[in-house]
Amino acid sequence: QLQDFIDRPFRQRTRTTKSVHETSHRAAAFTQLRILDLEAAMAARSWMGPEVRFNLSLRDPIDAIEPAVSIAGDYVVTIGAESGVEVGTDSEAPTLQASVNALTRLWIGVRDASTLAVSDDLDGSPELLARLDAAFGIPEPRQGWMY
Repeated sequence: QLQDFIDRPFRQRTRTTKSVHETSHRAAAFTQLRILDLEAAMAARSWMGPEVRFNLSLRDPIDAIEPAVSIAGDYVVTIGAESGVEVGTDSEAPTLQASVNALTRLWIGVRDASTLAVSDDLDGSPELLARLDAAFGIPEPRQGWMY
C-alpha cells in the first residue's frame, strides 16, 4: 500500500531498464473479496470492546449495472458483542461514508479505517475512524497458498 503514496514507485526499474541488473516488479491477486450480504457479514463480526454504532452510507459500483444485487443504501451498523445492521439512519450516530470495496477491505482487515480514509473510498470523523480502528483491528489477512 505504500506505493499508493509514492510519486515514482518504479524509479529503480527505469534506471536499470535493459541493463544486466534490470529490476522488475510483478503483482498478482489470487482472490478478490466483496461483501455480498451486509447483514450476514456484520452479524458475523463481534468485538468485546465498547460498542460502536454508526450510520453507514454505502455506495456500490455495481448499482449502475445490476441494481438488484447492489447493497448500496443507508444503514445503522452496530459492532459489539452482538453486531448487526438495520436499514435507515440514526440522527444521533456519526456517519461513515464508504464504497462496498473499501468496507470489504476494512471488514477483512486489509487496512484499518484511518488508513482507508486516506487511501481509499471511506470517510468519517476522526473519532469514528479511531473507534473503528479498534473494533476492526485484526491481524493482516493471509489468504490462499503462497507458491
